[in-house]
Amino acid sequence: MPTSTLRPLPLIPALFYFGIPAAVGYVSVWKVLPMMDRAGASPLLQFVVFGSALILILIAAFVAYGLEGNPWTWADLRDRMRLRMPTRNGWAWAIGLALANVGLYIGASIAVAAVFPHVRPPLAVAKLLGDDEHFLGSPLHHAWPLFGAWVLFYLVNVFGEELWWRGIILPRQELAHGKNAWIFHGVLWAGFHISVFPTDFFVLLPGALAYGWVCQRQRSTIPGLVAHAVLNGLAGIHILTGILH
Repeated sequence: MPTSTLRPLPLIPALFYFGIPAAVGYVSVWKVLPMMDRAGASPLLQFVVFGSALILILIAAFVAYGLEGNPWTWADLRDRMRLRMPTRNGWAWAIGLALANVGLYIGASIAVAAVFPHVRPPLAVAKLLGDDEHFLGSPLHHAWPLFGAWVLFYLVNVFGEELWWRGIILPRQELAHGKNAWIFHGVLWAGFHISVFPTDFFVLLPGALAYGWVCQRQRSTIPGLVAHAVLNGLAGIHILTGILH
């Protein structure tokens, strides 16, 4: 779809686009999961509820695409979602964003943990995500189905967020805020994450601003996909290590 046919997304409407998924995440994580845990619900079912906001925004990306009147062809979907393969320079930006994002995340995590040492996620979430030897309430040792469950969550997470935030939302914010769209985008996207863990706003804000700046500069969702896949993939390495241990 040509940019000229897209509708701008100013700040106030954008608050709803970011806030509604955040509200779903908050209710799921802080209200529904503890009730499910107390009721003895299946950890796998709890995991689906944990990822409900991500599932919804993945669906929302395609619903929004259709409501805009876009044709259902790969070429049109690719162009609207900014999924064209980057040039060599574009790939350099994507890899640079991925490396910078990991560094920003680690540095911000250490700083935030020092400032807010006692902030913790709900106990039900901690039990669900487990430790070095457990995931979804079960031992990791040789438990390959657990890795399969994580991979599905990983794909929904990365593609859901990137297609919705950078594919659907950012181009419309650019029409409303011009060259400063990445600032509005980054702050709101970091804010989306407080629904799960309040201090994540501070942990993720530096990287969120970097995502917005690079993706706007490159007019591409690919750098966000690469950076998101790399950062979230670190959790997969952790789980895989527990399975092979």
